[in-house]
Amino acid sequence: MGVMEVVSQTGGGRIYPTTFDFGSVSTAGPNPETADPSLTGNAIASMLLGVGTGGSTGVTALQFISKHYYGVHFQDDWKPPVS
Repeated sequence: MGVMEVVSQTGGGRIYPTTFDFGSVSTAGPNPETADPSLTGNAIASMLLGVGTGGSTGVTALQFISKHYYGVHFQDDWKPPVS
């Protein structure tokens, strides 16, 4: 006779990568409201100034599940003693 236990564990969460977006609007021309950002702005200059236009990050939290399975087994290859 024997006893066996199996533990199955699933769950947890996922961490999404963090992204930062930098545009060229804040560094465009002498007057950012009238200059064309596609011609005069620089996204790397915006990054160096710390002026971002957006970004994203996130964590998905899932519950952690633990299941225990128990079983009993009997030896089935027993033979009577030979006399």
